Amino acid sequence: QNAFSFPGQDCRRNDVLFPTIARLNHSCTPNAVIVPCEQPQDSQLVALRPIAEDETVEICYCPTQYLLRSTEHRRAVLEKKWGF
Repeated sequence: QNAFSFPGQDCRRNDVLFPTIARLNHSCTPNAVIVPCEQPQDSQLVALRPIAEDETVEICYCPTQYLLRSTEHRRAVLEKKWGF
């Protein structure tokens, strides 16, 4: 589950693997986000706020709208999809 999904042509889903970004940790209060581009392989990792040199860069593994859901719901999704 290290791939990122982006909408593709004809309503198909494109799964793209970013070897470096795939190593990032999850957080429900992320300090970075993946910004999709027209070509999925050109997507960028962007800081949401200043990140200290010794701070871990974290993204939310779930779609952005999940951040508005309850903690219990997010935990259930993380357990089911990523096993933690």
